[in-house]
Amino acid sequence: MGKEKFRKIQSVQRAFAVLEFLNLRNGATQRELCDETGLTRGTAYRMLETMRSDGFLRKDEGSARYWLTGRVRALADGYGEEWWVEQFARGLVQDLGRRIRWPVKLLTPSEHSMLVRVTTDYESPFTEAKFPSGHRIGMTSTAAGRAYLAACDPSTRDILIRADQKNPRAEVLKVLQRVRRQGYEIVEHRKLAIYTMSCPVTVGTQPVGALAVQIFRASVTQAQAVREFLPELVKTAREIGEKLT
Repeated sequence: MGKEKFRKIQSVQRAFAVLEFLNLRNGATQRELCDETGLTRGTAYRMLETMRSDGFLRKDEGSARYWLTGRVRALADGYGEEWWVEQFARGLVQDLGRRIRWPVKLLTPSEHSMLVRVTTDYESPFTEAKFPSGHRIGMTSTAAGRAYLAACDPSTRDILIRADQKNPRAEVLKVLQRVRRQGYEIVEHRKLAIYTMSCPVTVGTQPVGALAVQIFRASVTQAQAVREFLPELVKTAREIGEKLT
């Protein structure tokens, strides 16, 4: 008996194309997907929203970016981005945000910057400026970046610092020595009425990201924040690390 003729199902091909693209570019926008795959805007939107409604993708409020969820791991051994963000960290970060009410973020390293992976900006009543998941910030001049760098091993830290062309290496190293000693960093935002306090998230001695909270300068002094909120931040970071041990 000869082989049966079949006709390829185009919608299935498109679904795999979407998953393949997000496996390489997790956190991509609909427009980026269209540019890369050639899908029309309407088709891309329907594919993405169908996968989101079925639990394979996530898109945060206020963000245009789609992220793979833990359910995708059931289809294979895993995917490129950090699966633990969805499986372990998201709930803990959201719980922290509800407890302290100030906006909290989990950031992870991506190339030579820090990437917002979880944010409570859209739930907190005290948000000055909303930064959705997928937003990138620098490493050497931000609280989260410095907290992460200070926890890195010397060789990794040196590579990441050298990639930054804005700040002198010796100056950055001096700052990171202080951050490493105290275990956290606070950075004032010049254009906003807030400051950010951050501590690293580590698994053993290996940093995997940073937790950050943003606070109004006029409402809470930095000394108060260290007393009241830093223990909560460190506790949540430790809980995330323990989940990954």
